[in-house]
Amino acid sequence: MKDAIEKDNFLGRAPRGYDHFVPRVTDPLKVQAKQEIKLNKDDILLKKAFKLKIYKNYTDK
Repeated sequence: MKDAIEKDNFLGRAPRGYDHFVPRVTDPLKVQAKQEIKLNKDDILLKKAFKLKIYKNYTDK
């Protein structure tokens, strides 16, 4: 585990709003030689929700 963290490898699932691209993955569209975490389309909704909450005092509901 220590070696993986030192090599900047992400352990586990990617958080919501991100996609995990690695050499071994079940989705063929996310196969990549080097491990990388990229933003996906859910990120746009998350950004908008946080901006509304911060700047317009919206609640969590």
